Amino acid sequence: MNHTGGTETKCSNRLKPDFNRTIEISIPIQGAGAFAFYTTYTPLPDLSETKPQSLPPTKTPTYYIDVAPRLSLGREQLPIPAVSVFSIISKLMGKYPNDWEKHLPGISKRGYNMIHFTPLQQRGASNSPYSIYDQLGFDPECFPNGEKDIAKLVENMEKNYGLLGMTDVVLNHTAHNAELLQEHPDVGYNVETAPWLTSALELDTALLGFGDNLESLGYPTLLNSVDDLLKIMDGIKEHVIAKLKLWEFYVINVERDADAIVDAWMNGQITFPEGGFGGSGIGGLEASK
Repeated sequence: MNHTGGTETKCSNRLKPDFNRTIEISIPIQGAGAFAFYTTYTPLPDLSETKPQSLPPTKTPTYYIDVAPRLSLGREQLPIPAVSVFSIISKLMGKYPNDWEKHLPGISKRGYNMIHFTPLQQRGASNSPYSIYDQLGFDPECFPNGEKDIAKLVENMEKNYGLLGMTDVVLNHTAHNAELLQEHPDVGYNVETAPWLTSALELDTALLGFGDNLESLGYPTLLNSVDDLLKIMDGIKEHVIAKLKLWEFYVINVERDADAIVDAWMNGQITFPEGGFGGSGIGGLEASK
């Protein structure tokens, strides 16, 4: 069995064939989440008067299940269909506890029983809650005492206002100025670790340049109408898409064609243009080998 966000766990069960009942296997699941499972088994051989040969193990298709969490509010269990969620943008809530405490009574009185927080970690240069500067540190502007403030907040919500807490876990959403990336650039996607992103980098760079030069190119810098938007879109086609020639990234299959070129070169199945590499006085194919 495999948790979709974790590692695979194997369970071995020795079973005896029984044609009189359905064979069941119980596998305890200790936590909520999405799971995938499959079974491997050795099929029984066909009936035969001769000594049967053992068959190779067989694997079933992979099946998926979703295990819902067990929620309790106070001393009572809270069924999943009864959850009523109120979402907030955490960075706009102010400093805990005074600013946060002002909002909790109103949310509770409106009948909600759970608050969904956008990520609570320290934000990066963009100030987006989904661009994390420090995955292990809470936002010091909202929570000066870090995890202690979070623990008090959650306890107070449930005890005094009948509210559970839920937050997004986006540990892979790393800000460009995060110390993690500065110290370990290999952990992120870039054109060195993921060269197939080169086209995306070129497109992003060209779009940023176009945005910086809107005024000098005669395009509106404020969108006040649909016409303004359409002008910008036309400008992107002319000054970004057309000049980049992104189609060139799809002209050849690099891995396949590079191998074919090397094979042809090694086998002498190539020709050189007039005055090009391999011609008179430039070294020739044999010299290159």
